[in-house]
Amino acid sequence: GSGAAGCAACPANTYSLEGAATCTGCPANWSSPPGSTSPEDCDPVNGEHCWDTFDGFRMVERYGDDLTVQEATDACFADAECSGVSCRRRKSSEDQCYLSRGGEYEEKKNSWFLKLKMEVCMDN
Repeated sequence: GSGAAGCAACPANTYSLEGAATCTGCPANWSSPPGSTSPEDCDPVNGEHCWDTFDGFRMVERYGDDLTVQEATDACFADAECSGVSCRRRKSSEDQCYLSRGGEYEEKKNSWFLKLKMEVCMDN
């Protein structure tokens, strides 16, 4: 707070409400910048906990360039419209992945897999 003798900014991944003497941690797999003052400052962090993988499926509505799995999940995570990542398996090179939106998917036997973004990682 302003002018209080013992007041210090909270470290990263924590926040302190106005007038509070202690810092509160963000939920697991969420982060915040140093000096955060509200639970709204905590944002989800991309990781395996964000994605549910389905073999043999792809989303119907795909968009964007072909990306690696990591590039696609990072881009999808940052894109509020993106609901998942559809990837085509490649034997001789990296898998080809595309951002997907909507909820419509189709079965595509062995050559595709789908990573759906889970609710816990959507920043509402």
